[in-house]
Amino acid sequence: MNIKNIVETFLYCLKRLHNYFSNRKYVKELLSECNHVAKLSKEQKAQVQRYYKRVYGKKLPDFLWHEYYYSVTGVFSEKYIPNYIIEELQSWMYNYYLTQAYDDKNLYYVLFPETCQPKAFLQRINGFYYLEGKNVIESEALTAVCELGEAIIKPTFCSNSGRGVKKINLHGGIEQRLHISVKELVDSYKGDFVIQECIKQHPKLSDLCSTSVNSIRVLSWRKDTEPIIVYALMRMGKQGSEIDNTTAGGLVCRIRDNGFLDKYAYSSHPTQRVEDNGSGLVFENYQVPCFDKIIRKAKELHLLMPHFEMIGWDFTVNENSDVVFIEMNAPFGYVLHQIAAGPGFGNLTDEIIQTYINPDFMINTKSSSNAKITPPFLSTIEKSRSDETKGFNQ
Repeated sequence: MNIKNIVETFLYCLKRLHNYFSNRKYVKELLSECNHVAKLSKEQKAQVQRYYKRVYGKKLPDFLWHEYYYSVTGVFSEKYIPNYIIEELQSWMYNYYLTQAYDDKNLYYVLFPETCQPKAFLQRINGFYYLEGKNVIESEALTAVCELGEAIIKPTFCSNSGRGVKKINLHGGIEQRLHISVKELVDSYKGDFVIQECIKQHPKLSDLCSTSVNSIRVLSWRKDTEPIIVYALMRMGKQGSEIDNTTAGGLVCRIRDNGFLDKYAYSSHPTQRVEDNGSGLVFENYQVPCFDKIIRKAKELHLLMPHFEMIGWDFTVNENSDVVFIEMNAPFGYVLHQIAAGPGFGNLTDEIIQTYINPDFMINTKSSSNAKITPPFLSTIEKSRSDETKGFNQ
């Protein structure tokens, strides 16, 4: 091993150690919010260690994440994946620099021009204004949207957890909710943004929560030529909220392979497991509209993104039963998703861990040559952790 590999290995191990202790603190906070902490028995601990020794090449230093998932779901499994291992997996899956470049949601209109997306009325990209795709000066851009009416504005970088996503109503050059001018509105966004049309969602999605646009998260894995669907989830807003993020009290429910919802949905703030949406609609066996079309679209789009081996896709369905692409997530959020769709990656858990994890924790040839390791001390997850990655803490 040459000096470069020794230094890379040392820095990588140091980053992993930092992530472990950061996650240990984090899971302890999550456990403190649980009404009851389900401790693992001696036999269960032995089962966990046998499993991880086989698939991960090393025993776990503690059982905190298994206790957390067990406490929330009431189901024990050795296949729950601690968050620090998820972070390790993702550091092998992604080229850090590409994830930063493709985080710009304004690029979606260039990357997926044939895919149904919310219409973009106004975009600001690197300080330049684009009005329905045409580059214009700021004054022309602001004048054009003065009478736009209802729309959505959101930052195109780091809008995870719904940060900065607002429903607006523009008339007479004034945003009617905040009572500020269009100029003041756009100036409140320091970076790039997009103003999009409001989506009129399918009635079956509206029944889940009528005040938010509810989305379907599909996690796909690009193993060979055909992307594999790892899981699909229904994300629903809390009644009264305009976003479906768990930070705003939203719910997450697993979608079974047949397109019907599972029995339980999970939420944060407060941490809970529920069987209905609070208005009497029971989740179990509720059909998600156009589910087969959503799955086909996720696979189709993943084939266009070969640099990303695992992507979390967000879609919704409009009133005309069109599948509408919202955004892609790479890295993908996971803590709350593992609770709803886990344990781990389901029946793909063993294969996914063994595909990416080097049991000796050395820099392997494939990842080193492709520059997949994130810069030292700059965790991909820490830079773009979503509401699901942070789980019930948001």
